[in-house]
Amino acid sequence: MVDELMSEAAITRGQLNAIAFGRGPGAFTGLRIAASAVQGLAFALDVPVIPISSLQALAQRADREFGDEFTFDSAIAAIDARMGEIYWGVFGLGDQGLMVPVGEEQLTAPINVSLNKNNQKESDLNSVIGIGTGWQYQNQMGADCIALKQVKAECFTHALDVLNLSWSRYRSGDMESVEKALPVYLRNNVAHKPSKT
Repeated sequence: MVDELMSEAAITRGQLNAIAFGRGPGAFTGLRIAASAVQGLAFALDVPVIPISSLQALAQRADREFGDEFTFDSAIAAIDARMGEIYWGVFGLGDQGLMVPVGEEQLTAPINVSLNKNNQKESDLNSVIGIGTGWQYQNQMGADCIALKQVKAECFTHALDVLNLSWSRYRSGDMESVEKALPVYLRNNVAHKPSKT
């Protein structure tokens, strides 16, 4: 698949200066496959990596795809984490048209998804967009999120937004060694198995 993609783009592996990837949070198997593939390629080619938050890329998609349709300067990116929880984070429009984090990424029940937890005011709701599959639970979220009118729940992280975010980091030299090509789960006990007693 990598060879097919590079052939389609008319580039060779030797032309790669860095490898960007969606580091999560998200589906566990997908994150492990992405991180493993990036580790193998980056190690073999001796190039750095640029891990990009899936939530940040989702917020970036909101700006890229819906900036003309809606008026906003903040995005609440939310991904369905299953088991009654949502991965989510708040992002604000920063320099160069890039969405930057406002606070920490979280894994919580829908009721705890709230713009107000990040020191925003309810009056700011007209300048906020909600994006991602976690918004299918909007009616279970905090009161400020229930009131949010600008919502795109059918959206997923897109590779173009990972590229746009990573290009800025690449130009500023903000890259990592291959050992840092690790997935971010947020759910720490995903592999925990109860001991037999």
